[in-house]
Amino acid sequence: MRPEALFDYFADIERLPGIGKRNRLAIERIAGTRTRDLLFHLPTSLVDRRYRPKVRDAAPGSIATLEVVVDEHLPARNKRAPYKVRCHDDTAELTLVFFHARPDYLRKQLPEGERRIISGKLEHFQGDAQITHPDYMVSPEAANEELPLLETVYPLTAGLSGKVLRKAVHAAIESVPALPEWQLPEIVSRETWSDFLSAIKEIHNPSGPETLSPKSPERRRLA
Repeated sequence: MRPEALFDYFADIERLPGIGKRNRLAIERIAGTRTRDLLFHLPTSLVDRRYRPKVRDAAPGSIATLEVVVDEHLPARNKRAPYKVRCHDDTAELTLVFFHARPDYLRKQLPEGERRIISGKLEHFQGDAQITHPDYMVSPEAANEELPLLETVYPLTAGLSGKVLRKAVHAAIESVPALPEWQLPEIVSRETWSDFLSAIKEIHNPSGPETLSPKSPERRRLA
């Protein structure tokens, strides 16, 4: 019989907040149906969003996270033209570019006169800074909760976004208890391992790219 301490680890993922039948089917295709399957669906890389320059200083081709004021919405003149939103900080202007845009959604996300944190790949077009389809557009107050500065990238499948999967993984982590240590103390000490659940948390919320290396203490702990 399975120990009671493991019950939550083997519980169905559909009990987790935000996972309905549709998301469950998608997660089942790439990971499985149990909470432990989500815990062991490990990130393969990171998007580093810690680069926070002023607009004028942002390097072309970089993933930049910028705080700007939204100035003006410029709707597309025809179906082929992009929808643009002009913004600025105290050094330069930034243009956000959207193809096949939903104007009502963009006006809600980017109200004129309000400050927003924008993160995405910055390019220069005719000398002006622009980001096409930003990855994140959030208020400064919501940035700590909604914009991960080190964003984990997971294997995905059709119908499952990275944002949904990250929320599911974090919900899975919160739903399980710490387990009694089963490794010998001398092994834990020699390998500089944390406990099992702490290793899981660090891999899914890494402090740096080195955590994802197969040679990291956290990854070796799970091997």
